[in-house]
Amino acid sequence: MKDDDRLSSLQDIVSSIMPSDLKNRIKNNKGDYLVVFGGDIANTLDLSTRFYTLFVDSCKKLNKNSHVPIFAVMGNHEYSEFDMIDEADLAYRRMFESIGITLLTNEYKVVKLGDLRKDNIMLVGGTGFAKYEEYYNCEHIIGPRSLSRKEEIHQSEIFLSVYERALNNPITAGAPIIVLTHYPLHCWMPDYKKSMKKIACILMGTIIEMSFMLKMDTICMQITKLDIKKRQKLY
Repeated sequence: MKDDDRLSSLQDIVSSIMPSDLKNRIKNNKGDYLVVFGGDIANTLDLSTRFYTLFVDSCKKLNKNSHVPIFAVMGNHEYSEFDMIDEADLAYRRMFESIGITLLTNEYKVVKLGDLRKDNIMLVGGTGFAKYEEYYNCEHIIGPRSLSRKEEIHQSEIFLSVYERALNNPITAGAPIIVLTHYPLHCWMPDYKKSMKKIACILMGTIIEMSFMLKMDTICMQITKLDIKKRQKLY
């Protein structure tokens, strides 16, 4: 695909994923929302940079004075351009910082939402990887070129430990916990069905699962992901 065609596809995708409610909140400078990306936007840093830059620019066009809190995690497609996880994380972190997006790699952040920025949310983010997934792991799908199964298991264990620290953080006791991960819970978390009860909201970015699952209090809903055919054009 030619660069002009890719850019056109990117612009179409950016336009299609921004709901009218988000546009209105940005225009009205409300601080009661955040935007998250679950990875697998593109296979290359160059294409990812173009996509995210277009998205940030679209937000600024709606309201140049509004700060849009945007968080992202890496997917296996982003990693596939690199040999090592650390190499990819560094390259993407630099890119995200340059355009005002926060990359989460096995870490958690306290996000303050609401008009007075007093409503704390614990956002736990990372790729997750696939310790407990027998097929959709580094031996069968793309990812860091030098990633071994042993290292992938270790990466899942690191993310799980970060998640557990977030659960037990006394500073934010009682705050809603949002888990932003590329791989589904069953890939990196044992007894995930029990753990789900402690999570206010789960966002998963992998196309192994065809939809995000949101669980906020007693309200459950599914949000259709990026149109798969549109994303495949970028690959």
